[in-house]
Amino acid sequence: MKVHINTKEKHEEEKNEAVIQCRFVDEVYRNAPRQLTVNFVAHNGIPLVAPGEKDLCEKIRK
Repeated sequence: MKVHINTKEKHEEEKNEAVIQCRFVDEVYRNAPRQLTVNFVAHNGIPLVAPGEKDLCEKIRK
């Protein structure tokens, strides 16, 4: 794993691999936008669920 001494940044692929290894992670979206947009959520079928609520974006997808 390449780590810059000053910034301690990992390469994007190495970060993705580290996240994939987490047991609570179901899927990793590579090259996802930095900010979630309605378009990204609606077209990728990502459920956004709050405690005690159903999928918050279900209406947008329909």
